[in-house]
Amino acid sequence: MIVSRSRDVNAGNWDLRTTGNPGNLDLNIRLTYIAEAATEWRPEWTDQWIHVVGTADEAAGTLSLHVNGVLEREVELGGPLAGSSNYPLLIGRHNIRGMYAWNAIGSIDEVAIYDRPLDDDEILSHYLNADPSKSCDVQCLGDLNLDGMVGPPDLGILLALWGTDGSPNGADINGDGTVDASDLGPLLGAWGVCP
Repeated sequence: MIVSRSRDVNAGNWDLRTTGNPGNLDLNIRLTYIAEAATEWRPEWTDQWIHVVGTADEAAGTLSLHVNGVLEREVELGGPLAGSSNYPLLIGRHNIRGMYAWNAIGSIDEVAIYDRPLDDDEILSHYLNADPSKSCDVQCLGDLNLDGMVGPPDLGILLALWGTDGSPNGADINGDGTVDASDLGPLLGAWGVCP
């Protein structure tokens, strides 16, 4: 469990959690009886800090899960949000019938709860600002999230910063002052595990 405000499966409860066995993990955000957004755990996330954001946007009718600044999964809510939970906010554990369980294995840092859904730009900004190393020179050409490989999350970051100067994470790969097609080629050319 990363963070929860729930007890059992009462309406209005929610949680953001990891589930399953090592090698077969899911990240979930769940609003009881409404929807669940989940993505399979990726090996490159193991033994690494990852930035996880779950949003419930009633106006848009969506439940979204972002990992490392990139939208991993979005599902329809399937109805209005079911009120709010009056259970306490728990970090790193869950309340099941009055007992604490599903304790987190690992470390949790910088938990933030908002009274509105963050948009994609705000989520990417939070991710890039959460780790000071993101503003350093890129260690491997195209590895914009510094996970040791060039892949879909890096492409997502590049596209999210398209038309900007690429700050603060070095998305302007060729250094010409603008993130554009001339940066896309080098990123795709470096696709895969960094040397």
